[in-house]
Amino acid sequence: LRILRAKDGAELFAGKLDYDFEPESLVVVPSLGGYLAIVNKADGKKANLFAQTMAMTSVEVHGRMFGIAADGKTLWQHDAENQTLRLNQPSRLPVVALLQEMYEQINQRAQRRYYELICLDRRNGKELYKKSEPNKSNRHLEYESAPDQHLVKLHTQTGNVEFRFSADEK
Repeated sequence: LRILRAKDGAELFAGKLDYDFEPESLVVVPSLGGYLAIVNKADGKKANLFAQTMAMTSVEVHGRMFGIAADGKTLWQHDAENQTLRLNQPSRLPVVALLQEMYEQINQRAQRRYYELICLDRRNGKELYKKSEPNKSNRHLEYESAPDQHLVKLHTQTGNVEFRFSADEK
């Protein structure tokens, strides 16, 4: 992976991402002074599961996500299947959310619907929260933060999740 500065093409860093599957796509977005890199699997989507992208400002995650420092060092990695990363999430907050609404085709006439929300600590990749709910829709995701209180709240259609962070990322 090489990250180039758009203004002049200068290389900011080059590094290797560790994955053991055939890649389909690569997405890199800013995150806490570094980057999130997503390597999607060529065969990552389940055949009978339709992963609905929530908005045009989202990317699917069906492979491995990496936290990368500004110098190119890989800080963490997280495997995810059939998730969506909204690109309009605040990149300076210490939490990143993966949200997906899924439709599983049971037969020609019936579908099963559920949603899943996964929250990771951007600093170290630790899973902070994971919730799946059947027969519900959840396309709303809103952030609220109070940095002086080390507080981040996520508001969804089905409830709220609150995270308190210390300055120590361990």
